[in-house]
Amino acid sequence: MDAAVEWVLCSPRASLPARWLPLAGAVAMGEEDLAGVLDGTCPKWLPRSVAESDEGHKQWITYGLVREPGGRLACYRRRGTETRLHGARSLGVGGHVNPVDAVGTDAAGFSWQGTLWNGFRRELAEELPMAVPGETRFLGLIHEDISPVGRVHLGVVFLHETRTPAPMEPGELHGLEWLMPPAGEWSGEDGPELWSRLALRLLKA
Repeated sequence: MDAAVEWVLCSPRASLPARWLPLAGAVAMGEEDLAGVLDGTCPKWLPRSVAESDEGHKQWITYGLVREPGGRLACYRRRGTETRLHGARSLGVGGHVNPVDAVGTDAAGFSWQGTLWNGFRRELAEELPMAVPGETRFLGLIHEDISPVGRVHLGVVFLHETRTPAPMEPGELHGLEWLMPPAGEWSGEDGPELWSRLALRLLKA
């Protein structure tokens, strides 16, 4: 792999179960269900510049909800390399999975579960380092096929319960705030991005 290129973990869309790819939805599941499908498939590493316009592949994105002891969730304004999401409010801490996160190799002992967890842990340490001490669990998948961004990504949702009370130093996050999630759905006008609203369904499932 060319070290000057960002390589991202992908799967051919055709290799994924249709139930994982709703038009706009959240799919609650256990890690064993995820591994039961993915362990029979080979990882595919694509240059991010290629994958961003390739709707025949899904890029795996770790998407962690970070909750502080008082029950509030981390929320921030998107910046970063994905210009199509700039300014959107997001509850998701995470991002692309890169070769540095890989457990095993494509040919020998690749672990989807270990690789996805490594990707989330790395992103959390970069974006919100003070929140790292805590407990994390897997909630399921989120997907939307409505927007150009959604059509090439698939979200792996974690809940990270930090032991550090808010406020915290934001790390790489812009405009970090802590919000109590509503009892019902957040409105589209006042609430965060669609993926965040989908992830909250898993939190409340």
